[in-house]
Amino acid sequence: MKYRLLTTHELSLLEKEFIDFLVLNGIIADDWEKMKISEPGKAEKMIEAFSDVIMESALRITEYLEKTDKNRIASIHFQTNQMVMAAMEAPLESDADFTNPEFIQKATSHPPSYLKTFTITESYEESREDVLFSFTEKGWLVSDGKLYKTLCLAGA
Repeated sequence: MKYRLLTTHELSLLEKEFIDFLVLNGIIADDWEKMKISEPGKAEKMIEAFSDVIMESALRITEYLEKTDKNRIASIHFQTNQMVMAAMEAPLESDADFTNPEFIQKATSHPPSYLKTFTITESYEESREDVLFSFTEKGWLVSDGKLYKTLCLAGA
């Protein structure tokens, strides 16, 4: 398994796609029901393969991730050959609180002098999708890119 197993809830949301996946793999409904009982290991492998297909598809279309902590806010743009992170950071002893939307608004429009804004560009050492997945496993969330653009403008 390359990524992670879809949850039962995720699988239920993708029931039609899973049925199509089984059919493409030569497994009809009756065969699937029999496989779950008589060959649970094989059934689990099918779910793992489907999970990887879905995760790979989702990662391919993901462009931005973001993560917010009390003293730091960051967003990464995952481009074809590189990733670019835009971030804003405050000293630990400051009164900054990037978990507060009002503070983010103030900090991105009129950054206090104690905030450090920066960008970092890095080429991928693994596949783009593997890097994206590793960030999501560390708590980064998929985003629409608005925060990334705002942080880039704040640092300009």
